[in-house]
Amino acid sequence: MANTRPNVFVDVNIFVDISEKRQGWNNSLEVISGIRKGKYNGYISAFTIPILYFRRIRIEPDKEARDNVEIHQRSSYN
Repeated sequence: MANTRPNVFVDVNIFVDISEKRQGWNNSLEVISGIRKGKYNGYISAFTIPILYFRRIRIEPDKEARDNVEIHQRSSYN
């Protein structure tokens, strides 16, 4: 059976919205929650992790910044 979940490209600003609680951040959190619950297939740019890391390193030590941008990825490659 084919995977019928919608594919969602998650822009880095979605993560920034949540971490900084910018206006509308609840909507961004709903997107991430939907991906975590398996409602959507989520994808990010290769630049997302470094961008988030460099934003975090300005306000916290390296180890914490790395831990805060860690993701658990699931490969769809065969």
